[in-house]
Amino acid sequence: QADMDDLRSILAMHKDFYTKEPLVEHEFEFRIQKIGCHYRGFKRNSGTSWKNNWGDLAFEDFELEDRHRRWADEAARAFGGLDMLALDVLRKKDGTEVILELNDSCFGLMYEHEQADLARIRDLVLQRLDA
Repeated sequence: QADMDDLRSILAMHKDFYTKEPLVEHEFEFRIQKIGCHYRGFKRNSGTSWKNNWGDLAFEDFELEDRHRRWADEAARAFGGLDMLALDVLRKKDGTEVILELNDSCFGLMYEHEQADLARIRDLVLQRLDA
């Protein structure tokens, strides 16, 4: 409660809108990346941030399941047929997964696969230009 009182005193100085949500206890965060018909999954963990998506980040490949590819396909369809996207997902401690956000074509590539993914993006753009 004392932390919230301190926050309220700061926010009271402005006319900003804010919300408060409970922290979701999670094992890790992962990203589902779709470029054309290619899918990639990778975990993101941070040793310096409770959010696990910034700070001292460590990336590792993450094996996607069929449902993860379906989520990406459904998200692409829901937004008019996106050719590229990334879904950020939390794996909660109880094993359930929660989609945090959808990124359209503006998403970072995993360093170890960056050149291959850039080639996929290039090929996708050339394919669309020729269509």
